[in-house]
Amino acid sequence: MATGQLAQRYNPLQLLGEGAMGKVWLAEDTLEKRSVALKQISRAPEGAEKSTLQLKQEFRLMSLLRHPN
Repeated sequence: MATGQLAQRYNPLQLLGEGAMGKVWLAEDTLEKRSVALKQISRAPEGAEKSTLQLKQEFRLMSLLRHPN
């Protein structure tokens, strides 16, 4: 994922960390000209429904955060 552009918007720059659900990358949002964190989800056939629900909940909570840092 660290090469090329994703969705014609994000440029992955470096891997920030890994966890059970996948990897988190530091990326540049080329539309809004800012740094963002992008999560790359691991493809695990078992528990896919639970993982999708967890991701949706995480996204909802993270989208509420607004902080300059």
